[in-house]
Amino acid sequence: MRLLPRTNTWHTRVLKFADLERFFCCTSCKGGYTEKYKGRIDSIKRKYEGKSEI
Repeated sequence: MRLLPRTNTWHTRVLKFADLERFFCCTSCKGGYTEKYKGRIDSIKRKYEGKSEI
């Protein structure tokens, strides 16, 4: 799995959750990351939804 720098966003696959973004070279890498870290991603989403904006 390779994470790419933000400068190449026009042809990368982006996973956005909470206030984070992860960039991947292909849909296979993005899917693998999502599957591997599903629990962690869900936890971050729940924590982010619970924050109140000031």
